[in-house]
Amino acid sequence: MKLLGKRVLLTVPRKKESFIELTPETEKQLELDMIQEWTALEVYAIGSDATIVKPGDKVYVPVGALSSAERIMIADEAKLMINEFEISIIWDNAQNVEKRKGIDAIKRDRQYGGKEKEVK
Repeated sequence: MKLLGKRVLLTVPRKKESFIELTPETEKQLELDMIQEWTALEVYAIGSDATIVKPGDKVYVPVGALSSAERIMIADEAKLMINEFEISIIWDNAQNVEKRKGIDAIKRDRQYGGKEKEVK
């Protein structure tokens, strides 16, 4: 496969499925975990003219760009094809992802008044 132009293929996070009935709190936590994954999508492949990112980078793409992205199946895995200019953030490293998770936890506490239970 050779991707052309300034296109970027992103790996779609897999939804965690459960065969047991989950409590509403557990379901909510799983949704929040999925949101975390969608804020740092992994670059799967880049086009011949793409210069800003490389495969393996973690990037943030706004919801509008994701909703209009082409969906492609490669080796039984879903990929999203976007234009390179639609990438808003390239996360530096795993440390920044961990910091972002901490910031998101603070935002959730503010939003829900600290009433959300922690799932272990």
